[in-house]
Amino acid sequence: MSHGRGYHIARYDLGAYNAKGAKDMSQHYSKPERASDPHALPDVEVFHVSAQDFADAGPDTWHAERLTTLEYRPTACEELAGWYWQACFPGCLPDGEPQGPYATEAEAIAAVQEGSED
Repeated sequence: MSHGRGYHIARYDLGAYNAKGAKDMSQHYSKPERASDPHALPDVEVFHVSAQDFADAGPDTWHAERLTTLEYRPTACEELAGWYWQACFPGCLPDGEPQGPYATEAEAIAAVQEGSED
């Protein structure tokens, strides 16, 4: 799937598509001051994962790993639904595990930017 920037993202690479196949991901700079650097790329992806996405997750996904930490209790999918951030450059596989959930996209962005202050 091409996103018009010269790179391709497959649905399973980022887990950043909702149950209807719509793209729910945005790219950001962990250090906002880097946005003005013409040579810098966004290094964080922020995305939403619904309760249904967790319910539909395959056994070998990070979604399933999160569910096991909540022992698959009936409310686990709802507890894990929300906004996540993950270190990742455009066109590359993510670096590390998704962090979250956060109630809003703005909270996820703020969390990653606050965590990157020197």
